[in-house]
Amino acid sequence: MNRRFTFSRAPVKKIKSVNFGILNPDEIKKYSLMNLSEEIINLKTKNTLSYINSYTLGVLEPGLTCPIDLTDMIDCPGYFGHIELTKPVYNLNYIDSIVKVLKCVNYYTSKLLLKEKSNAIVKIKKEKNFKKRLEYLSNMSKSVKVDSFSGESLPSYFVDGPKVFISFPNVNKNIRNSSTILQKIELMPEQAYRILKNISKKDCKTLGFDYINVRPSWLIIFNLPVPPISVRPFCKKNVISRCEDDLTYKLNDILSINIRLKETMASKKPFTLVNHYRNLLSFHIATYHNNSTNRYPLSTQRSGKPIKGIIQRIVGKFGRIRRNLLGKRVDFSARSVITGDISVKLSEIGVPKIIKKKLTINEIVNKYNIERLSTIVDSISDELKANYVIKGVNKKIDLRLKQSSSIILLKYGFIVVRHIDNGDHLILNRQPSLHKMSMMGHRVKIMPKMTLRLNLSVTPPYNADFDGDEMNIHVPQGINASIEVKEIMSVTKNIVSPQSNKPVIGVVQDSLVSNFILASKDSFLRRSLMLELIQEFPKLHINHIIPTIIYPVSLWSGKQLYSLIVKKIKILKKPKKFKKRQWFFSTMKDSMLFVSNGQIITGNLHKSTVGTSRNSIIHKIWSEYSNRKCEQFIDDNQALSSKFILFHGFTISCRDFKTDLFNQKITDLMKNNSLKKYFSFQRSYILDNIFQISYSWDSSDSDISLILIDMKEILKITEIVFVGTAGNNNNMFKMIESGSKGTMLNVIQIMGSLGQQSVVDARKLANNVLSHFPYFSYKFFPISYTGYVKNCFYNGLNTFEFFYHAISGREGIIDTSIKTAETGYIQRKLSKSMENLIGHYDGSLRNAMDIIIQFLYGEDGFDPTLLENHKISSIDSRKYEEKSYNKWKMMHHIINKKSIFRNTNKITANLFSFKLLKMIRSVFVPFDLLKIIVESRKKNILAKRTNISKSRVNIYTKTISKLLNIMISRGAKKNNINGLFTKVPSLCIIYVCSYLNIKFLESLGIDFKALMLLKRKVVCKYFKSLVTPGECLGVISAQSIGEPTTQMTLNTFHYAGIAEKDVTRGLPRFNEIINSAKHIKSPRTYLSLKSNMILETEGINFILSRINQLNLEDLIIDINCLYIETIDFLIKNLHQTFRMPLIEDIINHETKNHYNKWIFYINLKKHKLLEHKINLKYIIRRINNHFKKNIIILCTDENRTRPKIGLIFKNINFFMHDLAIPFNVSGLLNEIKIELLSIRVQGIDNLKNPTVLQKLKSNYYYYHQERYISNIIDNQILIDVIGINLAKASSFPWVDQRFIYSNDINSIFDNYGIEASLIILSYELKKILEFDNSYVNQHHISALIEYMTNIGFINSISRHGMKFQSLSSLQECSFEETSKILMMASLYGRIDRLNTVTEKIIVGDISRIGTGYFGVKVVKSDYLNQLNKIYYKVQNFVDSRGYFKISENGEKVLKRTWKDKRRFYDMPFLKHNSVGKKYQEWDF
Repeated sequence: MNRRFTFSRAPVKKIKSVNFGILNPDEIKKYSLMNLSEEIINLKTKNTLSYINSYTLGVLEPGLTCPIDLTDMIDCPGYFGHIELTKPVYNLNYIDSIVKVLKCVNYYTSKLLLKEKSNAIVKIKKEKNFKKRLEYLSNMSKSVKVDSFSGESLPSYFVDGPKVFISFPNVNKNIRNSSTILQKIELMPEQAYRILKNISKKDCKTLGFDYINVRPSWLIIFNLPVPPISVRPFCKKNVISRCEDDLTYKLNDILSINIRLKETMASKKPFTLVNHYRNLLSFHIATYHNNSTNRYPLSTQRSGKPIKGIIQRIVGKFGRIRRNLLGKRVDFSARSVITGDISVKLSEIGVPKIIKKKLTINEIVNKYNIERLSTIVDSISDELKANYVIKGVNKKIDLRLKQSSSIILLKYGFIVVRHIDNGDHLILNRQPSLHKMSMMGHRVKIMPKMTLRLNLSVTPPYNADFDGDEMNIHVPQGINASIEVKEIMSVTKNIVSPQSNKPVIGVVQDSLVSNFILASKDSFLRRSLMLELIQEFPKLHINHIIPTIIYPVSLWSGKQLYSLIVKKIKILKKPKKFKKRQWFFSTMKDSMLFVSNGQIITGNLHKSTVGTSRNSIIHKIWSEYSNRKCEQFIDDNQALSSKFILFHGFTISCRDFKTDLFNQKITDLMKNNSLKKYFSFQRSYILDNIFQISYSWDSSDSDISLILIDMKEILKITEIVFVGTAGNNNNMFKMIESGSKGTMLNVIQIMGSLGQQSVVDARKLANNVLSHFPYFSYKFFPISYTGYVKNCFYNGLNTFEFFYHAISGREGIIDTSIKTAETGYIQRKLSKSMENLIGHYDGSLRNAMDIIIQFLYGEDGFDPTLLENHKISSIDSRKYEEKSYNKWKMMHHIINKKSIFRNTNKITANLFSFKLLKMIRSVFVPFDLLKIIVESRKKNILAKRTNISKSRVNIYTKTISKLLNIMISRGAKKNNINGLFTKVPSLCIIYVCSYLNIKFLESLGIDFKALMLLKRKVVCKYFKSLVTPGECLGVISAQSIGEPTTQMTLNTFHYAGIAEKDVTRGLPRFNEIINSAKHIKSPRTYLSLKSNMILETEGINFILSRINQLNLEDLIIDINCLYIETIDFLIKNLHQTFRMPLIEDIINHETKNHYNKWIFYINLKKHKLLEHKINLKYIIRRINNHFKKNIIILCTDENRTRPKIGLIFKNINFFMHDLAIPFNVSGLLNEIKIELLSIRVQGIDNLKNPTVLQKLKSNYYYYHQERYISNIIDNQILIDVIGINLAKASSFPWVDQRFIYSNDINSIFDNYGIEASLIILSYELKKILEFDNSYVNQHHISALIEYMTNIGFINSISRHGMKFQSLSSLQECSFEETSKILMMASLYGRIDRLNTVTEKIIVGDISRIGTGYFGVKVVKSDYLNQLNKIYYKVQNFVDSRGYFKISENGEKVLKRTWKDKRRFYDMPFLKHNSVGKKYQEWDF
């Protein structure tokens, strides 16, 4: 227990479950120690407040003793009292449920209205959701109007504010208008209690109530519990007066009104006065529970501030659950501003002395630390290193009062409360904590001054900088906590991020620039400087270093110094844009890094080699050596680079940007590409206005973007011009090339042009509008008017350019501030939904109730931090040379994959038939098989290429098959490999099979001994890389996906004003996906035309026109309405317009509906009809079919310049259902016009604007007769369509049904099922997350989509989705809708088994995650002896291969030997097979 309480020998019990329910009036009395209303009435006092704060309910002041348990304010838990109400009141939190129950039962007999054996009752009993059960039962009971026994009519119930009313139907027709018949009366709580109390136990369970813990009658309040004083603590103003809590004042009001009501009833006052006090009592009780209900006005204090009811104290961010139960205030913590320090190592943190003396650690005295602790205890005054010595229970020695002459002798078992010191481990945290690297363990280094000191390389995972950021430190108090911080949370254990399986910690900023300068090919050092730099590595045993240049002066290169700290690794890292036959040029430019045996041969050090990049030097040391060696390399690198930059110096000045040739070339580029295009556009715009041609700037941004210069084109040329004019000695160039800070975008803004600003609506102007500034001429739009800034920061901006730039900058700031809250909410939704997904020992991903989400985490079971990216390829033996440089060069040479599988063994034959391998280029695997093969070959140096005999081929094949079987079944043995690739194999197995073939092993001369060594290394690496059981994989996945989403928004500020860098575009789409939105903002459908169609351009346009939805509004100019007073005038008008014979026979003379005298004229666009190849007959047919031939249609000649259609409706009653009654003529006419405009003329519904994306060649794979068959499709035409209608699009005659895709996941689910929607979910999430060039490992994406789809439909990551997948009420209420969920849990008597992480934290128990996932079993010596006896007996039935001999006698003996089968699983040398008949020893 916590030491702040008095020590007790009573055993501490754990809470196993929480049972929600409602206290009945008798239980409230039973648990109460005091009836406040009785006490006040008996003593005849008016001071009700003193009784509410009675000491019987607990004490809160020091020096006072509780009269109940005789304890002080620390140990007194407090006790409940109660107020016995004079009149019962409704519990307004359950008033809707009360009314539903009343609707289900008989008003007279309290029995269910529906018969017990009816179909409705049978169906209701199958419903497990009690909320739906009660809702369904109340709806079905509405049909019963009369009591079946007495024949009396049943009342109807409804709620009006805080009251319940009933109304009886009047069945007497003769006295319908009589006012003496009661139609509506109020149902008093005591009447409702009478009905609810008589409900039988059987009917209660049918309604969904647990009869033991919850009954409907308990929803009426008779006794109100009064909570202890500790629940509603007071605040003292001074010695005399104090401020009471809101709940205390509210209880005082309730008690006063209750007494006044009793006195009023006793004195027989009028009923209206009694009813008034009763309503007032109900008001105070309701607002005491919930002061935000709409049924009553807000209850306030005298100052007007609303009081906080019980529900207001529970819900919200600052409520009891989220603030006091899930998150708690802690001791032993500190907070201060952070600053960088060069002397602090990577895993250290500089702690000020003033903080050191405040934070303490309890250390138990034992024989190993007694001398050290005795020295600490003997310190005094300013050098005091400990505060207390705890000798026993509540026996403490205060060392701060100790005199210098006094001596304290320590004994074993004493506890010394000492200050933190150098080498102690603590937790460092920066908020917001977006991922697990936001809280890491550091070693303490006591330093002067007042700030926390950090190493610069550790700031990226915290997302920290030194512009005033503050961070928190927490000191672990127990031994277990300290060990977990050291071994699990330390910085060295978290160098590689699970989000993107690459280092998150690397060399940054000044050290990165120093690395780039020192390791460049033209950087040489004299002896004095070289020796000065070597002094930074006193622990290294450095022999004589041969200088690179001997004559005339001995010079050493910077690469030699870095080779001293690089471990014996081998790296060949090519530049991004590397092409074949560029080896020589890459070496000359020093752009390709080649490290052999720890020696840097060529290549410079920059962000991609020593920074946070995949396959960098840091990543290689992490994967091939250890995290300690990786930390040592970063520390040594920083020490070397910091010392060098101190001697060399580095400064950026204006001279680095003053390049006349650069500015001239950039200006010429702008004039040639941008201004000329713009002036030609301006000239055409003016000519169009002269000839009065309508022109619209509203078309889209694409018109302007074609005219204005593209920033991407400038960026390509800027790098060439900048490097050519500034040269490699430019400090800005060094900083950009090293990756320390800045990009070419910053250079072009400083020296070239700011470019187009992303100003809202600046380029979407209306037709012929005036300019934004009076500075410009009328109807003249210069390039600056569109938000384009020609000038740069170096030359300065003019007034309107500065104004536009300020607008775009302000947009970025506002967008950041608004979207940050949105992305934080996304992070919380993801983390809260997936917090219970845990990795198990069988490799599966399960929730807290052991429900399987994934059978194998990430489909391979690997830990993302241990994965490396490797290509699937092989080595051509003819090109394998003995020179080390050429050897490593050829190791990365990709050859034709067919040559790998030409052998006839089973593995290669199966792989060759599996043609899906051609699509796979690289995989993420936990080992570098090519490196392992080379190392295994080195063991046999004299090995040459030899032909393997046929007998040895069989052994090689079995060995490789055995290795693959281990990887397939994660250790479970199988005999053969037949049918291994009938289904899609894992990528790890594909990677292994691409190298391990007989032909390749022959070429390298690898004998059987080397092959076994290779197998042992691969298996060891494989099992080491499996995910750790008990790890919170769901939270890691949520953080890995949520963190880049947050950073994507926060980076908007850094790219303010640049239209091409609008990174917030993916955030609304991400919200749509995780919320499973039914209606998305930009629906898209991608169709493919059938491959056997050879279509010209005209044919494709015809198909596109038949896909595009064309409504009547797209073809018409306008619709006119004409009212005809007489039939003759109508016929005359129709003759003049349409010139049709026999119009008199068409028009009905005897019509009585005067709305038939309206005629609608539709004027059509002739050029639109010709463009879409539509005639008038087709349009008339579509209109006639739409109105079901309830219309007269007249038309003009089709060859007229303006074709016209006339419509006269025979009957217009079908338009009146949407109109209010009485309706007006204008409303009816508008309804008819809207209906006409929405008529679809041709195309597919909801599919608009189809465009041809590209013609491409693709491979189509399908599964037939247990194998995959490939089919190549040439000239495949892909069409992009706005809108979604997959059902009709797939039935379209020209569309290939095999290639249909939509970005609406719900539409995919409705048409193709859950598996197809799972694939689309993965693709869409990848597309969003990779939009900002950020990478998230597939393990996290697959965990999220499997969690969203594992219940059979697409579930949203929100409070609505949590209703389907939450495992307990406590977990669900800790997210949102706290009060509502708790009310429902108590109403239906739910039981929480405390399995989830949230519940464990709330009750203060250890969660079943991480180190709390497993237990330790102490095996007694007798039990071990029994296992040994069993082992010797078993050996007689085991053959040489490790298998049991299958015989009847053997099985009988084994059955007699193992009475308890569980003993067999405890034997570490045997493994149980799924078949259960064979067992085999581990041989690796």
